[in-house]
Amino acid sequence: MYLYHVRDDKASLKEGFEQGGDDYITKPVDLEELFLRMQAVLRRQVRSEIVQIDRYQFDILTKTLYHNDKTLELSSKGGKLLLVLLEGQGRVVPLDQIKERLWSSAEEASDGALRVYITQLKKYFPTQIQNVRGVGYQMSIK
Repeated sequence: MYLYHVRDDKASLKEGFEQGGDDYITKPVDLEELFLRMQAVLRRQVRSEIVQIDRYQFDILTKTLYHNDKTLELSSKGGKLLLVLLEGQGRVVPLDQIKERLWSSAEEASDGALRVYITQLKKYFPTQIQNVRGVGYQMSIK
């Protein structure tokens, strides 16, 4: 959980960390700093820019899936979804968290579209992705 600290008082900062936050960023946001922090979080989550998943390789920066150095068909949101599931590290990723990561606040999140992206990923990972009905999805990596 990440704390986005808007206030300048120590009590708010302390409260945020006590509620589970492990980082904060102040406004106005420096975009370069934000990008560097996001890269650091991804390194902690996945530990590499290229993740080996069975016989596939996934580039977490470009969200591109490869097999034997050949680029595989994967939509932009499909790549984002794969990253979200990998970040879950085998745990169930709640539907609302998935939707928040795949769709901007200006877009309407769609259960039907999410199922399309899940189906797209299951072409490559038929046994690793499970639906936890009404809760979310999880991806097991061996």
